[in-house]
Amino acid sequence: MNTGIAQAALAARPTARTIRWALLGPVAGIASLMVWSGSRKGGDPLALHLPAAGMLLAIWVGFQFTDSAASTVAASPMTLLRRQALRVPLAVAPIAVVWALLCLQADTGPKTATLGALFLALAFVAVGTAAAGERILGPGRGGPAVVAGLFLVFGVMPVMFRVAWSLDPVLDSWHHLYGRFLWIAAIGMLAFFVASLDPARTFRTGVSGRPLPSTGRAMP
Repeated sequence: MNTGIAQAALAARPTARTIRWALLGPVAGIASLMVWSGSRKGGDPLALHLPAAGMLLAIWVGFQFTDSAASTVAASPMTLLRRQALRVPLAVAPIAVVWALLCLQADTGPKTATLGALFLALAFVAVGTAAAGERILGPGRGGPAVVAGLFLVFGVMPVMFRVAWSLDPVLDSWHHLYGRFLWIAAIGMLAFFVASLDPARTFRTGVSGRPLPSTGRAMP
């Protein structure tokens, strides 16, 4: 078995224990209540309530990258990027199921595919801003960064650039329905990758595996 796969398999269980599973139920319940509220009296939950519920789920995901209990696996030989990447499917998979149930509740019909692209954008913006917040602001600060990042990308920027939230497969272009969300998701993934690079790891190592001191001169 590949060493990286073996390390990931060993770290999966302790990593899963650091995720706040107890909060997932209440968060999913509140999200469902938001969709139900938007559906009352013939309302359209896709206009506001379903995207807002998605942001709530994304905030939950972002906070999973700021759990102080993650230090229990920090001593593993895995790089920071691999440890953080292992948390992505563990945190995103359950809310993907919740999001699918919310779309079923809202009876999204032909808009389900574009809402899937929206979900990817929400999830990866949350993951990227959480990792960046942890790197730039310090441990435990990724959660507030997620809230600010989601509000900026999905609240402020659409208003600034006058981007309508309408998702009509008949009238709207492919870029409006899918392209913009996929670009946002890609940028979030890039931010996650850059922010998760291990600052203590170097490409130059000695025989013992410890980083060699930088002398400013080339190695003989």
